Amino acid sequence: MELRHGATRRGDDGALWTRIEREVLSRVDILGVGMEEAIIAGDTMAHLAARGQMIDVEDILIGATALARNFTVVTNNLDHFRRIPRLRLDDWTV
Repeated sequence: MELRHGATRRGDDGALWTRIEREVLSRVDILGVGMEEAIIAGDTMAHLAARGQMIDVEDILIGATALARNFTVVTNNLDHFRRIPRLRLDDWTV
């Protein structure tokens, strides 16, 4: 969702999206959001909202998926993802 959103906003007649499909999406498994991920995401949103620390829903869904599947999130957006309790992170820029 996040990749499509960014590519569509570029206004380059789909060239970036074509490149993303070819060079990124063709190399990864796409994971669906099921009940467990939705529950974790909802709990996370409530937790962050109560503390005035909301982050983008895309990041909440990524974090919830990682928590549900016991994955580590590889990112350079540590500021947002650190707000999600118990989420394991790896900074890909290091």
